[in-house]
Amino acid sequence: MIKKNILSLMFSCLVSLVALAQSDTTGVALQFQEAEELMDREQYDSANILLKSIVSRTKGVSSDQYFNSLDKLTTSYINLGQYDSAEYYIDITLKQANADSIQGLKAKFHQGLILFVQGNKKEAIELIQEVEKKLEVPDSDEAKILLAKTEIRLAVIKRSAF
Repeated sequence: MIKKNILSLMFSCLVSLVALAQSDTTGVALQFQEAEELMDREQYDSANILLKSIVSRTKGVSSDQYFNSLDKLTTSYINLGQYDSAEYYIDITLKQANADSIQGLKAKFHQGLILFVQGNKKEAIELIQEVEKKLEVPDSDEAKILLAKTEIRLAVIKRSAF
């Protein structure tokens, strides 16, 4: 009887933990959506607060949300002109993601954008071309979008570089 009660209690605890984890995942998704909406309205500082919260909550738990939040933080700081902060999140991404993964390639793309804005156009072109080359056969919609961005950005940089 005691053993059955203990098993029942353990099962109840497990069900509660699963429900908590699911609600936390939903909360993170809602926070991420809200951060994207804030970025669309160019309210980057407010978006950054939410994104930093998501990064701290998802590190080691949800790699997609974690890396997507790092990517959005990088984009936000680039838009704010705070390139040191953007580089900080790029470095985190490159240390934790495979360099040839979509996350790693996005980080390198952002590095290229920063180099361009800082006047290092030749280095920017080389880095963005490297990303473009690795995306020659995109394997996901996300990779196709990044490939299109690299092609557009390369055309703009090349026109302004010469």
